[in-house]
Amino acid sequence: MALPLALLAGCVLAAAAIAIPPAIPPAVAPAAAPVPIPAIPPAAAKPAVPGPTPPGMRATDWSFPHPDATFQMAVPIVVRANHFMPYTYEIVPTHLRHDHWVRMVRLLASAPRAIHHAVVYIRRRGSPWLKDAPIGRPFTAKSLKRERDRRDAEWTDNPLLLVAGPGTQPLRFPHGMGIYLPAGADLVFQFHFMPGGHRASELGGVQLVFTRGRPRRRVLTLQLTNDTFAIPPRAADYRVEVHGFMPHGATVLGFYPHMHLRGRRFEYNWVHRDGKVRRLLDIRWRFFHEMNYFLRRPFWMPRGAELQAVGWYNNSAGNPLNPNPNVTVRWGDQATSEMMVGFFFVAVPLRMSKWDFFLPPGSHPPRSTVPTPLPFPHPPPHH
Repeated sequence: MALPLALLAGCVLAAAAIAIPPAIPPAVAPAAAPVPIPAIPPAAAKPAVPGPTPPGMRATDWSFPHPDATFQMAVPIVVRANHFMPYTYEIVPTHLRHDHWVRMVRLLASAPRAIHHAVVYIRRRGSPWLKDAPIGRPFTAKSLKRERDRRDAEWTDNPLLLVAGPGTQPLRFPHGMGIYLPAGADLVFQFHFMPGGHRASELGGVQLVFTRGRPRRRVLTLQLTNDTFAIPPRAADYRVEVHGFMPHGATVLGFYPHMHLRGRRFEYNWVHRDGKVRRLLDIRWRFFHEMNYFLRRPFWMPRGAELQAVGWYNNSAGNPLNPNPNVTVRWGDQATSEMMVGFFFVAVPLRMSKWDFFLPPGSHPPRSTVPTPLPFPHPPPHH
């Protein structure tokens, strides 16, 4: 998972952080993760197909409305029965002729029980990221010929369309908000599979619902990640923390925590300058029910506000999911290791890309190609 995205940048995401100019406090890192990805011939990829769920696919939520577009992998990934697999990728061209804004998205999976996490990245047309990776067929980072592609597969700051794990419900943003999907973009699928004793075949996809007309705000998926922890053997309630400072003000829409088998609890906090802590989310972690938590009342966090994520882990013999309570547990891609990632969703001005979000205010005009943005009224600070 993104984290070292590979982040699902995924459910198991890799810690991803981008360099932040020293002029700003250490900012919350955008979702990035180690990503092994195979390339596919352009002709093999399936174009957008409006309509119902394809035969043999399982959708994550049957209350999802009729999709505007469906993008599906061209070649299935064979999931081994009893062996751990590296992150596996497949690039799916969208062939979109026009820019779109995505208000809802859900994962389609033909072998959902084999998936530990799935991450879908947006790669702009002409991007050098994974330039020589195959299109339309599965690959891993190790299978790529160029050293740069192998390295890029493991770390990326490209925008996220979706991060999903066991039990994750579809993303649904408020009216007037959406994720930017530019014309001609590719979708880079990243899958992390868990051996379940049965061979399977995964032919994943996504279904999208676009905004009706131009939205007022852009949605970004960001993350806080700690990948330096060491959970002692037999520790029943070990605490891991990470925090960052908002480089720009943004409206916080919701959260998506990610841990592995030893996860116990996860919380997000707003730490004020006077030391007071405002609890934003406190959940009991369930490995097989990784949920998005969207707020009934989104709130504004100003520039410089400190966001904290805290996770607790149970590495004792009393944890029935614990693979081995007698070892020190560190960050790792497989579920037998651990991750600590706090994804969160924010709404920002329409022209502000993820890269722009992490630049000092006024450093240069936004890089986004979206023309003539609508006014973006800043709500008053929420304390």
